[in-house]
Amino acid sequence: MANLSPLLKRIEAAREERGWSKRRLQREAGVGRMQVYRVLGGGTTRVEHGTIAAMARVLGVDISEGAPADTRGVVEREIDVRLRALRERLIALTARERALAYKIMEAIE
Repeated sequence: MANLSPLLKRIEAAREERGWSKRRLQREAGVGRMQVYRVLGGGTTRVEHGTIAAMARVLGVDISEGAPADTRGVVEREIDVRLRALRERLIALTARERALAYKIMEAIE
């Protein structure tokens, strides 16, 4: 954990505390396997906020704890942007496609 940021150190500690392998964290968070290994191995400095947010969420780690005030809400803004893009795609669907998409979303929830 030598080269990890404080947030990534908390994520790694929570993973170890739960006894989860990196593979299990990857499955539970729904992120790429190599992303988890690179991020928690300190092998990359470029990480999507969504990857970190997903890992933190499944482990119950507060991503805003210890973060500078100007970086709080970054993940929330990214999620908003992605949701807007999905809504735009949904609007572009035909009525039949839209009805099917809603049925799928209902089944997932």
